Amino acid sequence: MGGGVCRLSTALHQAVMQAGLEVVERYNHSIPVSYASGEYEAAVSWPAGDYKFKNTLDKPVQIETISARNGIEVILWLLA
Repeated sequence: MGGGVCRLSTALHQAVMQAGLEVVERYNHSIPVSYASGEYEAAVSWPAGDYKFKNTLDKPVQIETISARNGIEVILWLLA
């Protein structure tokens, strides 16, 4: 069960980490999930926990998400 919003927050978190942006707020799941672990996952649960990051770059960032039956992809585009 589960894995909807948390899968998206985890994919966003991984993109944020790869881009070197600042993670402001992140929570782990209380039980292991199959799609990520440790520092590579991000649980969200309203109103208790959220995922927040800060754009520390000197340009705006656009977030693109792509969903398919086999997963979710998040791409961060640096805008000129």
